[in-house]
Amino acid sequence: RVLVNIGHPEGEDDIFVAPQIARTIKPHQIGGVRFLFDNIIESTKRFKSSSGFGCILSHSMGLGKTLQVICFCDIFLRHTPSKTVLCVMPINTLQNWVSEFNMWLPKYSDNPEHIRPRQFDVFILNDQHKTLSARAKVILKWAEEGGVLLIGYELFRLLALKLMSTRKRRSNKAGNCERSGTEMNRRLMESVHQALVKPGPDLVICDE
Repeated sequence: RVLVNIGHPEGEDDIFVAPQIARTIKPHQIGGVRFLFDNIIESTKRFKSSSGFGCILSHSMGLGKTLQVICFCDIFLRHTPSKTVLCVMPINTLQNWVSEFNMWLPKYSDNPEHIRPRQFDVFILNDQHKTLSARAKVILKWAEEGGVLLIGYELFRLLALKLMSTRKRRSNKAGNCERSGTEMNRRLMESVHQALVKPGPDLVICDE
């Protein structure tokens, strides 16, 4: 077994890497997971009262940063009160992220002691979600139920900035009656903005 929170405060439980990952993970990757834990969680008891920090995992290409982040997501959602993680990435890597999540942290397992299943859902926003309502449906379900949301940089930028442009157009049309459909879209965008940006998720991961 691979212990993550080495030297943790007295009274806190040991936290271990999922067994299926522990059998494969390399020493430098264990160090990366511990680095993420120390900088983002630090202490499970003090987590609620801490404002939190961020960090940069700057391993070179091919050294398994995706595995380390997936392993940490499991720890983060399992051992803290947090429920939402947003992963923003180049769109051409999104499908690889989906495959890696399903490989390392499957949703189901016939032998939990050998393969510990994940306790969260992985939500995906890709080219199949073309309309605002389709995108909002995925985002709001993720925000309500919790889990990991995978999204490309361009779509995230589009959704994050769209509310601002909607507000500008609305102010330019002061005095005009808005159609109910436009008002509905505005409310939808406000809900999406709350989920993605302000206050946003509990953890944001940016894959460069």
